[in-house]
Amino acid sequence: QFGYNDQFQFSYASLMKGPYAAWLYHLAQDGACDLEELVEVKPEDIGKYAENTGVLKTMELPAEFTVETLIGFMLEKSDTVALKMLLARYPADGFKQWAAEQGVQDPDGLNSVVSGKVTAADMGVLAIAVYRVMEY
Repeated sequence: QFGYNDQFQFSYASLMKGPYAAWLYHLAQDGACDLEELVEVKPEDIGKYAENTGVLKTMELPAEFTVETLIGFMLEKSDTVALKMLLARYPADGFKQWAAEQGVQDPDGLNSVVSGKVTAADMGVLAIAVYRVMEY
């Protein structure tokens, strides 16, 4: 392993959506997340995210989507509303604990999944964790 400036913190913005999705699939493997659970998205859920990227804000709402569909919107369309709906069911505290178990040095820096700061070293740890979840 080699690192250069790997302890420098940078803003991660949507970069954390991938590891968060991996955590949800990890929960699903353990039976703690039902990927087929239906989640209702209402017009008022768009709120302050109306200016963000994503597809939910363009759909006729209210509508129901599976957790797995919301994960897809979050990853493929960078949909912040989908992330918000998932965080309501699977809060960032559980994600931070999982990240710490993977070896992330500063899990408290992952304060909201939506925005925060992380080091390249910790993102490397999370990239490995994503790969491990994908192996199953």
